[in-house]
Amino acid sequence: LVKLTVKNPSQGGLQVYFTDMSGKTVKNLSYTADGSTSLLDIPIQELSPGMYIVTVKQNNHTAQAKLIVR
Repeated sequence: LVKLTVKNPSQGGLQVYFTDMSGKTVKNLSYTADGSTSLLDIPIQELSPGMYIVTVKQNNHTAQAKLIVR
């Protein structure tokens, strides 16, 4: 389980993408932001060990972080 805290620029849809190091999107989730901060619990047990780029998009805003799964 990965816990993400997302500061939302606005209310509405959030998309969360997990991309492996080859550039393939391996997980894609959608959430609805209902306030200024969203606390997301994301299950990742189906991801293979390795490094991933986690991308969060809302409207014109994008944030990225690295995630290492062991």
